[in-house]
Amino acid sequence: MISSMSSNYEYRVDIVRAVACMLVAIVHVSVPTFTDPLWADTGFLGTVILSIVDCGWIGVPIFLFISGYSLALGKYSPGQSLDIRQFALNRALRLYPIYGLVLVLLIMNHGADATTILQLALFQLQAMPPATAFNIAWSLQLEVACYFLFPVVLYLIKEKSFGVFALLGALLFLRLLMVGQPPERQFLLSYSSLLGGGVIFILGMMAARLPRLRPCVATRVATIAGVSGIVMFCVFVASRGGYQAPTGRVIKYVFLFMPEFVGLCMFLVTFGYLRTSTPGARVGLTARAFAYFGTISYSAYIFSLFVHDFVAAYIGRHAGGWVDWAYFLAVYFAFLTVTASLTYFGVEKPFLSLRKSYVRDK
Repeated sequence: MISSMSSNYEYRVDIVRAVACMLVAIVHVSVPTFTDPLWADTGFLGTVILSIVDCGWIGVPIFLFISGYSLALGKYSPGQSLDIRQFALNRALRLYPIYGLVLVLLIMNHGADATTILQLALFQLQAMPPATAFNIAWSLQLEVACYFLFPVVLYLIKEKSFGVFALLGALLFLRLLMVGQPPERQFLLSYSSLLGGGVIFILGMMAARLPRLRPCVATRVATIAGVSGIVMFCVFVASRGGYQAPTGRVIKYVFLFMPEFVGLCMFLVTFGYLRTSTPGARVGLTARAFAYFGTISYSAYIFSLFVHDFVAAYIGRHAGGWVDWAYFLAVYFAFLTVTASLTYFGVEKPFLSLRKSYVRDK
């Protein structure tokens, strides 16, 4: 963790990664077992908390935004060009070691045949055996699809071309063509396809060009506005039945413009939080803890359901109220942190150290 806190380390990025990962993990282990009994009798604060948890899937779009942001950060210098081969190699070194471990576990425990393993190795996640603890890996397919956009978008932004806005408009237009679809389908188009995920990824890349600022009133207002926007989005969606059972006419349009809205909120968070710095300021213990979890968040994300199955079998799931839920989450995240730490330092980090810069001087 010492090197991670060096002057070149963007610890705030890992803090946001940690929040995104925790949102996804909490929704999977809490809904509906722990949360459903709490909805009947709760106040305003409880409603907000439960709404955020119920919409914890929003962590995936946040991940995509941060992925685009971190990949593009520092890559816009006029005298540099993209080394596509090194970029692809870096992405493979990031994804495949842990994902390869998952494939080994699938072979050992689910008897996956050679065809299935080959499909999964090519990120055809629809071939994932049913009822496994690794179905959460579906989003890797979307992440990889966004990587194909990266060279094009990087070029367009560096050249200050309006082409990037044309691309964003085209992705929105394709979703608009399907506005007649039911809300559930509209949600999937905006959430789990390149038509929506690509928008958020591109906006993350664009946010990497924002100037660095010192904390001030404007940055604090931007951060509060961005976070508040996401919270209000969660409360509204949860009040309309979530994506599982959406009700009302408005929810369809909320899902339709979800990528743009979430991207705008994250843009504000980037302006107000990720791009601010106070040279020489100490990083607090809480920030270090979140940043550490963000560092191991890929392992934590992949093994979140795997750990949940173990913890649920070990201590049970007693949905008796807020205290039981808090106890379960405390034990769960303790086990998840240990598991992710082992896989990160034992599997991920040795391969990550092999990565090289994917920009070169012209």
